[in-house]
Amino acid sequence: MGDAMLDRQCLSREHDELIALTTALVAQVTRAAPDLAGLSTVRWRFNRVLLMHLAKEDKLLYPQLTRSPSPTTARLAELFAAEVCGLAADYAAYMQRWPVERIEGEWPAFAKDTRRILDALGKRIAREENELYPCIDAVSTAGTAPARPSAPTPAPHRL
Repeated sequence: MGDAMLDRQCLSREHDELIALTTALVAQVTRAAPDLAGLSTVRWRFNRVLLMHLAKEDKLLYPQLTRSPSPTTARLAELFAAEVCGLAADYAAYMQRWPVERIEGEWPAFAKDTRRILDALGKRIAREENELYPCIDAVSTAGTAPARPSAPTPAPHRL
């Protein structure tokens, strides 16, 4: 298919890391009072892994899957690419809403908002693993099949 396709195991490992960091974040927000140092460390790591993962999907995965010879795969990739923009915007707004200085004074609200965004991201990860990532294997094995004409690349989400 031209450009190197990210392998599914790499993307799934990043999902596993995000799930582990989600568990660590949930443990942080279930505390009666914030441990700002511990929370900041986990949030920073989660943010770093998530942004790297989203960039890989934007630059490599979605463009390649949208050029798949399978119309079903191409449409699914277009749908996922469009949907992630809203989730990415929601995540960016969450990060802006909650600077460290605000968290301590509004701990219950921060904890609730954190659970909400982590739940949305967790559902997205599950959908990618179950619905989208199997298409990577199908496209990889179809390697010599003629590609569909290039579809417009979905606009990258900005965080």
